[in-house]
Amino acid sequence: MLMRSLLTLNLLLAPVLIFAQPATVVADGAVSIKSDGSAPPRPSVRAGQNLPRVDSYSPWEFWNNVTIQPGSSVNLDSSIDYSSSDSAKVTVLSVNGASLGDLVLGAFWAVPTLRLFNAADVFTGDGSYYADARAFTFPIYGSQFRLRLTNRGTSSITLAQVLIFTRAFVN
Repeated sequence: MLMRSLLTLNLLLAPVLIFAQPATVVADGAVSIKSDGSAPPRPSVRAGQNLPRVDSYSPWEFWNNVTIQPGSSVNLDSSIDYSSSDSAKVTVLSVNGASLGDLVLGAFWAVPTLRLFNAADVFTGDGSYYADARAFTFPIYGSQFRLRLTNRGTSSITLAQVLIFTRAFVN
């Protein structure tokens, strides 16, 4: 029974396979598929044609032993120019495995012609697998970044390190 089904399937598909056209690569690297006239041909795709070359580099900054008193905030002003970046990545690690549940991280952005920073995204330090380490991704809203660390708890928080990392693009 199985052999009869396979033979029938082969006989039915044989005429279709005769008329099938494989994709061919043209001299300039474009993919071309011959049309039988029943449907418009798919547009050709040219990988990398007319696309500007994009290089990138990865600037970073870090701070060690940052202490935030209960109910207060600490501002960390980055000296990196974020005008050609798409995000700022921030990681924090507490001293001696202390919990970061009371830590709040706020992103503030400005451009050189503005006098003040504007608030953007806010993240809390709770809700991660590790109680003493967190990672956050902030979208870019300006060229100058200020990270505000706020302690909403009743005891001080000391961070062994704060790392800010970004990928900047160069055309």
